[in-house]
Amino acid sequence: MIILEEYKGHLTQDGKRPKTIESYVSDVKGLLNYLQEMGAAFDGIISRFYITSYKNHLLEENYEPTTINKKINSFQSFNEYLIDRGYMDRDAKWDGVIDNI
Repeated sequence: MIILEEYKGHLTQDGKRPKTIESYVSDVKGLLNYLQEMGAAFDGIISRFYITSYKNHLLEENYEPTTINKKINSFQSFNEYLIDRGYMDRDAKWDGVIDNI
C-alpha cells in the first residue's frame, strides 16, 4: 500500500529508529487489514469507531494491554501523519479520545 510506504518514509525523515518504524508500520498494517476484513475500505480516514472496534477485537483475541496500548500509540502517530498530509481534516482528529487499557 502506497500510503504505508509514504508513512514509513515520513517516520524515517522524522528520525525514528528502524525498529520503531517497523513496529509502527506493522501496527498500522494490522489495523488496515482488519478494516479490509470487516468490509471497510481505507479511504485515508480512520475514524474513532474503527480504532475502538479494532481495540475490542484485540481484547477478544487476548492481546496484552501493553501491546494494545502500543498499537494505539502507533495509530495516533499515523492519524497525525494523515492530518499533516491532508488526508484527514484536523477536526476529525481523535487522539486523546481512545482510552488506553
